[in-house]
Amino acid sequence: ALPISGTLGVEIVSSLEKADGPRADRRWLIDVAERFNQRGERLNGRRVEVVVRAIPSGLAAQLLVAGTLKAAAYTPASSQWLALLQDQGVPTTILDPGLVDNASVIAVRGSVWRRLHPAEGPIRFATVVERALSGELRIAYCNPYVCSPGLDFLHTLLWLSAGHAATHTPLVAADLSRGAVTNSFDLFQQRLAAITPTYLDAINIWKRDPATYDAAVLAHQSYLRLKQEPGFEDLIAVPFGSPQSSPLVALPWTTTAERQVLERFARFASSPAMQDLARGQDFRKPAEMPREASPPPASGQVLREAQKLWKQIGRAHV
Repeated sequence: ALPISGTLGVEIVSSLEKADGPRADRRWLIDVAERFNQRGERLNGRRVEVVVRAIPSGLAAQLLVAGTLKAAAYTPASSQWLALLQDQGVPTTILDPGLVDNASVIAVRGSVWRRLHPAEGPIRFATVVERALSGELRIAYCNPYVCSPGLDFLHTLLWLSAGHAATHTPLVAADLSRGAVTNSFDLFQQRLAAITPTYLDAINIWKRDPATYDAAVLAHQSYLRLKQEPGFEDLIAVPFGSPQSSPLVALPWTTTAERQVLERFARFASSPAMQDLARGQDFRKPAEMPREASPPPASGQVLREAQKLWKQIGRAHV
């Protein structure tokens, strides 16, 4: 039989921190795709090619739900978006549970923290929240409808406010209508320094004017990069939340051929050489993730209700 002509292009929609083409420190998945494509692999006689498109995790999830985005695969920073897709009728199939290591952190200026807490010792997530509620610490975080660390922060903040840190039980929908939770969240939003579309926007604002805020919610990978910038060497990371490990998933409309290509690609991305490349772009886990700042996974329904609460209360103060 003659070989089938043409190329089978397989599109992966990726979160920004690993697919920002112009940035050498934020293009790991593009680098992996280029190396994979150079191998010249074929499937059923056709050459295969992986194409990566960068869209913020939450925006991509919204487009997938709306049916206006039909990529073959999706790799958000956080699996929380997969729970939201499932809740809205878009099931996913895991091809790789985690392409890279990453996490959410609050990056706090060391000089500010030492003024508030002269004594040495680790910074706890709950203490940072308390200082923000008292108006002593100005925090920025990103839109939880768009940005993975923003959704992660919203979930962890509400979980802490609901008193689940002591029992380590999941946040549930009933918690989000309790006065103690909504009042605390309302006050937190009043004290907030800024909400940006993504944490990359927060970094750009902070770099232009380091006095804009005292702390910002970021991905650990971007925190490590920012800490290398002049004037930000004293940043301290306060890790929290769910793993930001970039799962790779197929979607209901992914064809059998596309899935076969994606399975090959996932194996290539997890190879030692490609993981070394990821570590070279600072994809790694924090040294420790405290249990009291790491809530159990929430259902897609609860995450959607948390987003609605943010829209009702949070944006009123921005």
